[in-house]
Amino acid sequence: MLKKRRLKRIRQSGIRSPLQQNVNMSFPHRFREKMRRTFRKAKHPVIYKLPKYAACFVLAVALASGTWLTVDAEASCFFCMGTGAVQVFLLNMDLLVNHHKK
Repeated sequence: MLKKRRLKRIRQSGIRSPLQQNVNMSFPHRFREKMRRTFRKAKHPVIYKLPKYAACFVLAVALASGTWLTVDAEASCFFCMGTGAVQVFLLNMDLLVNHHKK
């Protein structure tokens, strides 16, 4: 109620606020560029989020496989086939089994 009266008095007095005046305002070029980029990202959210999703997936796979290789000895030898580590592992396993049979 008081707000309406105040607004009515202001209108009758002829006082104009800066928002009602014709003010030529322009934003800085840097601000306009940032806003344009923000609106472009808002229009295409999947394209801009896809690299983040891919990086998270690669990180999760790397952590899971690293944990698996740390815990499981056979798995670590599976990934080292070309270096001769498998033959060394099999030789050690054979020596270990033959040693326990005696």
